[in-house]
Amino acid sequence: MPDANPRVLVVGAGPAGLTCASHLAKMDVAVDLAEQGQAVGGAVRQYEHAEIWVPIPGLTANSLVAGFRQEARQARLTLLLGRRVTSIQVREDCILADDQPYAAVVLATGAPPRGLEHAGEGVIVAPGRALESVDVRGLRVAVCGGGDNAFENAARMRREGAACVDVFSRGDLRARPQLIREALDLGARIAVGPYRIEGRRIVRAQDPRNDDQFDIVAVLWGFAPRLPKIEAPGLTAGAPLKGRHPLPRLWVIGDALPDEERSILAAMGDGSRVAKAVEAFLHSDQCWTEKALSLGAVDA
Repeated sequence: MPDANPRVLVVGAGPAGLTCASHLAKMDVAVDLAEQGQAVGGAVRQYEHAEIWVPIPGLTANSLVAGFRQEARQARLTLLLGRRVTSIQVREDCILADDQPYAAVVLATGAPPRGLEHAGEGVIVAPGRALESVDVRGLRVAVCGGGDNAFENAARMRREGAACVDVFSRGDLRARPQLIREALDLGARIAVGPYRIEGRRIVRAQDPRNDDQFDIVAVLWGFAPRLPKIEAPGLTAGAPLKGRHPLPRLWVIGDALPDEERSILAAMGDGSRVAKAVEAFLHSDQCWTEKALSLGAVDA
């Protein structure tokens, strides 16, 4: 029988997760918000400026994160910082998160950057503060990746005085044509074809003897959703989840959805919509339980 006082777990305190948890709390749903890091904000905290996502001139990532913290306090969320959820088990009467039962779970675990397992000195994975804070004047820079982030950063580093910027892409260039043109106009060079990274050397498969040594290697291979291990009746181990409500009692939102557009506003809207869906599910579940109790169909 479902819990008479259902509790929901939201995993991830970025824009999607925080919005979802806040809306649930305002609808009088008991909610835990688990975040494996030590602060709310998610990927926003990696950047300096927020107007690249939110069309408000002068908006900084720091001010946006401060707003998230204030919202968490005002909504009186049960915020579990430093808690990493590693496994989800879907059952008929509940859903377990690391063996702790909940009525529903919302995964807002984001999409961390794809990168090297062990990045050495001078190798920076993902865009954001870590890369933007590097003084590249006079340095030789390799940018690995063929998307928008790769070419935006290639152009920026040329403007900031990098001695040379070489962009390495394993396949077709995915970046917008205007970004590619801008980087080329500023003197960046492009090499397309298989390569591997060895420290700060880029070794191209087409000519392995012609390896290139750089001062900085920026690895910008995009992002991939991060989800805990999920077990459910009928679900094949490792099978991809589809949609925002792939399994009973389980929702996936924001950047944790495959191929989802990385946008703060979209993530927050996602959080709001799914909060309403979760609340409706809980209400419906409770209504049926109460009706069954009144008819004597189940034991109290």
